[in-house]
Amino acid sequence: MPPSSPSIPQTTHPPLLIPLPQGFNASGIVTIATNLINQVAATGTPTGLILHTEPPGQNRLDIPIDPRVRIFDLTHLPSLDQPQSDLTPFITPYHYAITSLADQSTHPVMVLPNIYADCFGIFAELSATLADRFRVIGFQHSDIAYDTRILCHYQSIINAFVAVSNHIHQRLERAITHRIDDLTHIPYGVAVPTSSPVTPDHANHSSSTSSTLRLCYTGRLEHQQKRILALPHLATQLHTLNINAHITILGDGPAHDQLKAACKNIPTITILGPVQPHQITQHLKQSHALILPSRYEGLSLSILEALANGCIPIVTKTNSGSTQALTHNATGFITDVSPEADEHTAGAALAKTVAQFATLTAAQRHTMAESCWKTAQKHFSTDRHTQQVLDLCTRCTTMPPRIWPANRPCAFGQFDPALGSGSVHPQGPALLKKLLEKLARRRTVVHGTGAHTQQLRDIFLSSPCTICAFTDDDLAKQGSTLFNLPIIAPDHASSTGATDVVISSWMHAQAIYLQRDIYERQGLQVHCIYPPNLAPEAPQDSTLHPPVHPQLQETQASTPTA
Repeated sequence: MPPSSPSIPQTTHPPLLIPLPQGFNASGIVTIATNLINQVAATGTPTGLILHTEPPGQNRLDIPIDPRVRIFDLTHLPSLDQPQSDLTPFITPYHYAITSLADQSTHPVMVLPNIYADCFGIFAELSATLADRFRVIGFQHSDIAYDTRILCHYQSIINAFVAVSNHIHQRLERAITHRIDDLTHIPYGVAVPTSSPVTPDHANHSSSTSSTLRLCYTGRLEHQQKRILALPHLATQLHTLNINAHITILGDGPAHDQLKAACKNIPTITILGPVQPHQITQHLKQSHALILPSRYEGLSLSILEALANGCIPIVTKTNSGSTQALTHNATGFITDVSPEADEHTAGAALAKTVAQFATLTAAQRHTMAESCWKTAQKHFSTDRHTQQVLDLCTRCTTMPPRIWPANRPCAFGQFDPALGSGSVHPQGPALLKKLLEKLARRRTVVHGTGAHTQQLRDIFLSSPCTICAFTDDDLAKQGSTLFNLPIIAPDHASSTGATDVVISSWMHAQAIYLQRDIYERQGLQVHCIYPPNLAPEAPQDSTLHPPVHPQLQETQASTPTA
């Protein structure tokens, strides 16, 4: 059984229910959620995990769960990693999970949906009959438009919003101006050893630096966020710089096979795959530094775990997380490389930072490692995080129930021509038609193959311009087709003979437009569908998200409670 936290009072708190739409996979969110649920269960509070199946190609970890935590196993149902047009299969089991915990308390159940929009959509649908029995707390875990968009889209049922970093807090302040009073900042927490770290140099009883730098990566193995293929480029650059270093990679994810192939002939990299949480701690304690080449983060759990164990983080600069958790040259090193930089550029930049780190003496490394540990102990402990969440849950018990508007689809990807969807603004269809008419008879490439493009399929297929290809930054999609047209890399757009590019995205339009030079260098003109005032993070209209459904006060007395 996981140890209980002695500093959390053994008092009665509202029940806590956390869905895990990616199951027990190798994920920082899963680690945070399971640590939290174990800590809360230790207080005697009714707790539950809704367990979905792991994404394709990812392994299930054997994560220790307190036996007092109810496990609601939904691994037989479809995965939530793809947008659902029908949430019906999930309604009954989620209903059962809520009522099972609600029956054990006089308080409503606090639910913490995670990762996927449809995880929130299920609770939106249940709010019509169960609103008085649960409250929704929406966490934003990553500093990306998708996560902000989810919270904006489902704010009608969200009682409290949580930003895990200062930067995300500022982002949400701009997006939900009329709900600022419901927004709070709660950083993650990790287990912090009670004694200061023993660094690898001191463990080897060395008065000077170790001959081999032990570098470690922990986390998901994927391209878009983690930029994982920067690691083999880093190893190659370190060899060129004559720096004796070994990189151990711990984790799992969709890029595992590609990473393995890229590291095949690099003897200074070891890929261990997914490991248990205690093994991650062991490797961090045996490593001099953590390497993290991410394009974006929220508040990186990998960084916090490294700090707690005296493993000095060497990371790429991100808007969120890195600057909050680290002080450059004191508790880590922040490499100034753009989030848009490719893997080779990021790897080369990290190599220069590792070279700087390699000049430190053993004593200097130990001093920095102690500073890391003290930072984690003061700001990012598990006890601190758990108590802040429990305090928020208690505050939410006094908040009124919230009901999803009956005229809006609950599923994020369910497209309505009048209302749009989670991915398409209500004015999107009309704006797209107008833009394509402007480009009539011109050869055009469409950037983006996600939900926005697929939901507007009929408009694209009836376009008066000639759509000759789609482009996408996702390496996994390049080489396949959409609507019987090829999906190619953005830097190959001119090979189609196109003169124009249409950015088919609402959530990511601004970020894509800022990188339009990849097309302009090829002589193409880039067009956005949406004007800036319709950006998904523009201040939301409060009339679309009433604080309480108008009919709730009239119907609450007759609302079923089971």
